[in-house]
Amino acid sequence: MATLHLACCSLSLLLLLLLPISSLMTDGPPSVEIVRGVCNQTAYYTYCINALYSDPRTPNADHYFLAYISFGLVFANASNSLDHVSLLLKSPKDPNLTRGLQVCQGWYRRSVTAMLSAKSDLDSHSFSKLASYAGQAVRAADECEAAVGATSSLPALGLNIRNRDIKRLSYICTIVSRLLP
Repeated sequence: MATLHLACCSLSLLLLLLLPISSLMTDGPPSVEIVRGVCNQTAYYTYCINALYSDPRTPNADHYFLAYISFGLVFANASNSLDHVSLLLKSPKDPNLTRGLQVCQGWYRRSVTAMLSAKSDLDSHSFSKLASYAGQAVRAADECEAAVGATSSLPALGLNIRNRDIKRLSYICTIVSRLLP
């Protein structure tokens, strides 16, 4: 009888030890599938994966928290771009370029405000305007490109990459927004 009891305990212990190992042999937590699903809908899968996983909270994120992460990435990028343009405006330039940078500055401010509104809406579980906020960030990047692009200075000023990233991250936000109720 003691041998049977020992065998049952050993089998139970073995099953308990194998359970975590078997869970490691899956493709990962549900967030991995969520991120893959989102990024598969973009034209830039690797960029999307790298952007989302640049936040250490992504591996444990559900749809809702992934929205916080993605809108936070746009906020950070737009804020950084706003700071960059503000610094560029401190040094003397061609008057046309200065006007273009001032347009960028105004649109980046709108983008930052839109991302703050998105965060507020996420906090209150109000998801209906999220895609619109993402669209506002895309428009900000487009308007900046149009204003400064006439001077052909976007690459030299580093704005082309910033605007590209805002657009890509905003598209990710739009996809994540569709996952929410």
